[in-house]
Amino acid sequence: MSDALEQRSITDGQWVLMPAEEAQTQTPAQGKSPLLWFLVWAGEQDCPPSITQACLRLHKDPPAWPGVSMVFQTQPTPGFVLRIQAEWSPKTTAQEQALFEKLIWEINRAKGLA
Repeated sequence: MSDALEQRSITDGQWVLMPAEEAQTQTPAQGKSPLLWFLVWAGEQDCPPSITQACLRLHKDPPAWPGVSMVFQTQPTPGFVLRIQAEWSPKTTAQEQALFEKLIWEINRAKGLA
């Protein structure tokens, strides 16, 4: 992972939110293209089945966020690929942190903890 991406990643010790490298290299002409973000399981232990099931529920019935699509993948590492329209993509560290917290909240809600 590049230094710029490491600086932009947010983690809680289990999940890591980071922009895809392609999002860093878009030209102004591509600015309206969806930006890719990843929310990836990075816990020391394997992702618990209850969290995987919650993520699969979110994949099947994602939150209705404008400009955002979510796809969950179990392999090679459990996580979401987020496609966020440029106008909805986080532009500050505070917005990135808010996105991370909202994603974790949604996973916990799908798990029945929120």
